[in-house]
Amino acid sequence: MKKHLLENSDVLAKTGMISTMGMTLYTGFVRGSLSKMIHPWAGIAMVGFSYWHHLINTRKKKIAKK
Repeated sequence: MKKHLLENSDVLAKTGMISTMGMTLYTGFVRGSLSKMIHPWAGIAMVGFSYWHHLINTRKKKIAKK
């Protein structure tokens, strides 16, 4: 059960990382006030998804050692 939840969380974290990376890239190239407002928040969200992904992988390693 726990392994299944970690797999689903891992997929969600990877999807979030990819989508926020794309949004950060897009808003970095596009000019406009809206993209200037979204760009830093997309970067912050990407860092958050990356940290969540890191936590999931460390939990997987701990479970695999047991």
